[in-house]
Amino acid sequence: MRNRYRKVVKERYEDERYYRRICGRSRYEVEQLFGNVKRAWGDRDNTRLYELASVFVLVRFILWNLMTLVKLSFLMFFHVRYRVIVVCL
Repeated sequence: MRNRYRKVVKERYEDERYYRRICGRSRYEVEQLFGNVKRAWGDRDNTRLYELASVFVLVRFILWNLMTLVKLSFLMFFHVRYRVIVVCL
């Protein structure tokens, strides 16, 4: 290995206990989130600068979180409103 950090990561990745403890149960959730964001806004940026690409990724995830928050609040509002109408009838 050229880099000592790459060697540590490789050893930890191959260690079954570490892998299951850190990312075994939640890896599919993270992959699903990345897939949803890529599906919504594409998987490529037309940037040449690493810093600008990092900003684009950060903005995408901030927007994704805001969209999720708006959707949840919208659903909660209509759910509560629907229950009130049903109770009043």
